[in-house]
Amino acid sequence: MANPKDKRQLSAADGAGSVPDDVKAFVLGCGWGWSRWGSSPWSLEVAGMFILGYQIDVLCKSGIKQCFLCEDANVDPHSSNSCASVLTNLGLKVEDDEASYLDMQIKILRGHSWRSEGNSLRAINEGQFDNPSSDFLLVLPGALPALNLARMVKQHQQRKLKDRRLALTMLFRRGDPSDTGLYIVYDRNTGRLHRMNQLEHGKGLKIGIADLFGEKLDRGEMHVLSRVGFTGIGICSPEAASYFTDNFDRDKLFDFTSAMLEQPEEELLFEHIIGVEILDSTRQEYAMRINSFAAYAQATQDVLRRWSFPLVPDHFPFTKSAATVSRGNTYRAETVDVSRSCQLGRNSIICDNSKLEEKVEVSQSCILRDVTIGSDSKIEGSIIMSGSRIGKHAVIVRSVVGEGVEISDGSKIGPGVVLGAGTVVGTKSSIPPGSWYARGKASDDAEADMTDTDDDSDEHSDEHSEEEGGNIGNLEDEAHSDQVGKRQHSMPDLGLEF
Repeated sequence: MANPKDKRQLSAADGAGSVPDDVKAFVLGCGWGWSRWGSSPWSLEVAGMFILGYQIDVLCKSGIKQCFLCEDANVDPHSSNSCASVLTNLGLKVEDDEASYLDMQIKILRGHSWRSEGNSLRAINEGQFDNPSSDFLLVLPGALPALNLARMVKQHQQRKLKDRRLALTMLFRRGDPSDTGLYIVYDRNTGRLHRMNQLEHGKGLKIGIADLFGEKLDRGEMHVLSRVGFTGIGICSPEAASYFTDNFDRDKLFDFTSAMLEQPEEELLFEHIIGVEILDSTRQEYAMRINSFAAYAQATQDVLRRWSFPLVPDHFPFTKSAATVSRGNTYRAETVDVSRSCQLGRNSIICDNSKLEEKVEVSQSCILRDVTIGSDSKIEGSIIMSGSRIGKHAVIVRSVVGEGVEISDGSKIGPGVVLGAGTVVGTKSSIPPGSWYARGKASDDAEADMTDTDDDSDEHSDEHSEEEGGNIGNLEDEAHSDQVGKRQHSMPDLGLEF
């Protein structure tokens, strides 16, 4: 088992150094639309570790001394999904909303100021607690980092010495599991971001150079990258927070910067510019933002395939029991109960206190904590969240099963099915491909539910998450089949086929 006190052993990238001591980090927990699916910005488990564990470990190993966790006032601080509860589950002692990890101090900030990205940045700018006078790291909900951020911070500061207009550097990765069609145009020499937008499906990319860059602008060495993903991590100058104070109608960092970049050069707001940094896999730099189920599935498989090394299951910090890894990247925790007749395939993990009965087959899948799977069941390319119960002779293919779901004997799930937390599936039910259930209820807005939401919808999600899970009977019932059929054909692929 990796020793969480061994700072070098778990360092995300040796030789990258540390960020300056005055650089602080703000981790936001706002606008999270996954509440009805059983998770929060802190409690979502990726391959067996809470996403908050990845975030605070990377920030600490990057040299951050002060980390602020910003939580919406609507969240019950005593609930299992709250920031304090997750920190406690990670083994950290929380007193008066403060904790520490190695040499990093952690403070939980609660209030309505943290209900959206825009409100959070306005609160930072207005100095409601500690207005930063130096650069700061901004980590958005769902950001999954596994890298040393020191190189990016130093790059941001070096570029700012050359051009003091630099207010924000956004971190991007190659590849977009959510297939949003995002593309960026940037100057490779200066790192300046000139355009960030999404392609319409089925249409090519056309860029008017003169219209985009202007006749008088030094064009430098322009590069266009398509199918990229924003990691949800930004390095901000103190001036960046003022954007949202002066533009109160914008609440999402991505939307604001995208709109700002659409303006002509001579009309740029405040004469500030945006920088870009592309992650380099040869430096062991890995990060992505989990804002869709496709991204969740991809992140899980990336960790199991060790792209996030050293943040991999057999080296996770905070874990109470060691996970062993065998050939083919198959992991199992010490406390699991797996029958000798089970078949565990490649790129799979069985987490703490889970039980697999006789002749269970698992491949390309993540079985989280306290899951029971009945005999002769087959799990392929799926994620089974904590506390779920799966009966005998069940088949689950390329699907996501939420927390506390009960699937009865002989049921067939998927492909492309999402079952919200607490859903109950009746005996020998067959769930059509592409069906989504938020706590047992078919949702036409399921795709929107999993992404960032505004304040009102997030509050609704929190209320909805307290409801009891619904029941799904045998889908041969004609009325029920009609209910889910309209999602069956319009639902995009979850991206769970590896």
